[in-house]
Amino acid sequence: MGINATKRILWKGIAIGDYAFVTFEYQGNNEVRVIPMAEGVKIRGTNELGGGYYNILVTALVAKDNRYQLEKFFNDMDSTFELISKGDLTISDENGTLTLTDCYLDSFSQSGEDLKAVTFTLKFIKSL
Repeated sequence: MGINATKRILWKGIAIGDYAFVTFEYQGNNEVRVIPMAEGVKIRGTNELGGGYYNILVTALVAKDNRYQLEKFFNDMDSTFELISKGDLTISDENGTLTLTDCYLDSFSQSGEDLKAVTFTLKFIKSL
């Protein structure tokens, strides 16, 4: 069983699922401090404090011939992707390729369907 779609997302050169797409979220390093006996707050922004990072959410679909192969796929993710080390995330389609270097996997989760094809998400972080 398989999905007839272009494999678009690679991490460390390995395709993430049978089909995947990416959404980005920026997280700055801002500090908000309430000033006693005054109106308002004091805000120190990322340009003053430094830092900031992207949250990169990869939503993927994977299909296998049976439920055992699907559960084995998720159980083997650590050995397949070496989850604790950083890697490059490559996003590509017919319009071009974008490579994000030094991405760290923050978490992943599998959807709860009892099917042979399921979606899962991987949350990566990348420092700016």
